Amino acid sequence: RPDEQISAMASLRLADDPVEYVAVGTAIVHDDEPEPNRGQVLLLSPQTPDEGSKCFSSAASLEVPGAVYALTPFRGMLLGCVNNRIYLWSWSDAAGHVDNGRALKEVCRHTGGTISLLVSAAMDDYVLVGDLMRSATLFHYSSEPPKLDPVASDEHPAWLTAMETMTETSFLFSDDCSNLVTLARQGEENSGGRHHAGDVLTRVGQFHSGEFVNRLQRGTFGQQPKTDLESANSIDSDSIVWASVSGALGLVLPLKGQQQFERLSLLQDAVLRELSSLGKVVLPYDEWRNHWAGSGATSVTSSSSTHRGFIDGGLLELFLSLPHERQAALVQSLPMELELQAVLQEVEGLAQLH
Repeated sequence: RPDEQISAMASLRLADDPVEYVAVGTAIVHDDEPEPNRGQVLLLSPQTPDEGSKCFSSAASLEVPGAVYALTPFRGMLLGCVNNRIYLWSWSDAAGHVDNGRALKEVCRHTGGTISLLVSAAMDDYVLVGDLMRSATLFHYSSEPPKLDPVASDEHPAWLTAMETMTETSFLFSDDCSNLVTLARQGEENSGGRHHAGDVLTRVGQFHSGEFVNRLQRGTFGQQPKTDLESANSIDSDSIVWASVSGALGLVLPLKGQQQFERLSLLQDAVLRELSSLGKVVLPYDEWRNHWAGSGATSVTSSSSTHRGFIDGGLLELFLSLPHERQAALVQSLPMELELQAVLQEVEGLAQLH
């Protein structure tokens, strides 16, 4: 139908079913509706070549009250964002239903927020949801009775464009102002080892990338053999690839502890001072990398806007392009004892990861 548009897709395997399905979310768009009031969730199964020319056949369809903005697999079920609601559907028996006698059945839902645009299955029983206005919220899924409860949220408003889980307590998102932000869940654990509801997702890192990122995904740039340089860096393998609307690609690499971060941060600042003295830095660097709040403006005097928690890999790797004597002088100027060869090895190792 001409008024129906695809708004979300995901591939998944459902509980007790060996088939890998493609879930498609749609929105039925009318000019007189501020937000779509109808949409569908379609479940498509692949066909073998001898079954005809079509690649997929319909396994199930479900009409929903709004646009399906996001879909993702979760514990053998399908999780989706429909307007301001979060739905969880199971793949259940339904006598007389399409072909295999199974259908998508609602397990539970949560209503709230403005428009739920993004959803990501976090660790264990947790789900991360990105909102049009209210930034990120972490939900906990309970099976008895089935429900989704909000347990932590970012207190700062933001329009999220992509997000990914880094660890069970840390998350990465991008927003419509071309910022990358890391969140950490902070709160006291109860006797059962779980955090209390109402915990805060604290912004521990923020960095203006200059790119409108619309996808964050765990991965790497190709399959690379582990080298001695990489071993020396002790970088975790949980790297996250970002992609932007301009076609640019980037990589976010987790560092191994505060000590490595402080060391690379000092080196990065020293490289910036060196390049600035040579007249090779045109833009005011801090203003460019500080968190942008919108309208292309930011205040370098505001602590909330200052870039932090990120190392600028592009700037750091310019250390390798400096003459050997300047490299040695920079390392000697740092307020910690480091050997030039070790620093070169560390930076080269990071550069090789992308």
